[in-house]
Amino acid sequence: MIKFFYLSLRASTFLRNIATLVSGSAFAQVIALACAPVMTRLYSPEDFGLLGVFMAVTAVAATIATLRYDMALVLPKEDDSAWSLMRLAGSWSFVAVLLVFLILYPLRHSLADLVGAPDFARYFVWLPLLVLTSGWLSLATHWAIRKKRFRAMSTTCVSSCVLGNGYKIGGGLMGVGGGVLIVGAFIQQLLHLVVLVFQLRKEIPSAPYHPAEARAQAREHRSFPLCRMPQDVLASLAYNLPNILLAVYFSPVIVGFFLLAHRVVQAPVSLVREAVRQVYYQKATELHHAGVDLLQPTVRMTVGLGLLCCPMMLVLGLYATDLFGWVFGEEWTIAGRYAWPLSILVTAAVCNTPSVVVIPILGENVGLLRYECFATGVRVLTLVYGGLYLSAYDTVLWFCLLSAVANVCLIMWVTWTLKKLQR
Repeated sequence: MIKFFYLSLRASTFLRNIATLVSGSAFAQVIALACAPVMTRLYSPEDFGLLGVFMAVTAVAATIATLRYDMALVLPKEDDSAWSLMRLAGSWSFVAVLLVFLILYPLRHSLADLVGAPDFARYFVWLPLLVLTSGWLSLATHWAIRKKRFRAMSTTCVSSCVLGNGYKIGGGLMGVGGGVLIVGAFIQQLLHLVVLVFQLRKEIPSAPYHPAEARAQAREHRSFPLCRMPQDVLASLAYNLPNILLAVYFSPVIVGFFLLAHRVVQAPVSLVREAVRQVYYQKATELHHAGVDLLQPTVRMTVGLGLLCCPMMLVLGLYATDLFGWVFGEEWTIAGRYAWPLSILVTAAVCNTPSVVVIPILGENVGLLRYECFATGVRVLTLVYGGLYLSAYDTVLWFCLLSAVANVCLIMWVTWTLKKLQR
């Protein structure tokens, strides 16, 4: 069996690329998980709650950083066209950062009071910097996907994880405070960007930048800023809403428990999810250009990811509470209660990855935007209702269940669309 898997891996470029990304991401996840028990003893749940709220606001703001033209970089047939589009999107990032600063800076104290995290206003200066590096990192990552530099992506992920977590642990040992987690997140992201750009330095086209070509590519792929960007804003808002609304209705301490549980549950499968997303996006684009039907590979990938997540759901359902208390410390036992419902949400989110990948290839960004409006509405209503009438645990439980149902609906819609195209 092992020999068969090894021979299959050597024979398939697609599987090798996934294995390359998974190996690097796995190493990075092992490092992050190994550091987590140390950091939970250096920082309080309130500190993690502040990080969760801050990164939630940053993630939502970062969705406008590139107008989502970063996702379009894989689609042009010529490198010069893709490079012109990348330069245009990179320039827009400065405008996005300025907009974020002008809109949110006057509101920083109000946001801090709303979520019950006074230190949010103090560390606000890091928010626009995180938005800028997030946009540029996404551009560099998608350029690496286009050039099939998966090994470079893998190594930079590991190196930035080591240095970023080392900074956070060092700050905790010196007793600097919870703000070190925010600064450490920026440093880790910046290092990831710098190392990846250095690795891609030989992949830059020699042709000069042509503004006219950049504008032509922007018009050709205008569905990304018009449809995909609003959809990603809604998706990011829905993904990060628990960190914000749990703080509003309950406390940042609950956000700290939720954030740790989400990170631990995500860790075993997110590395596979990201590897599949990045490699399958490039592969599906090639197949589509060659006129190959995408239904069967998309369905096979979806089923395989679901089977991969089943053992995790079983283990967390039986032992999560005891495991969290033993690994992270007694005060983090409550986080273990959130792990099982979160495993349902994460499994559904992992399974919909192939469907999300093929949507821009099929030109269905408008349909994805409609879906996201529906899904985000369901999630917002669930969190608000739970915050008003339910306990924190019941709120998380219903949020996870209904979010999982929404992801299943997305998979069914994409499958139906692919079947219609097949006919």
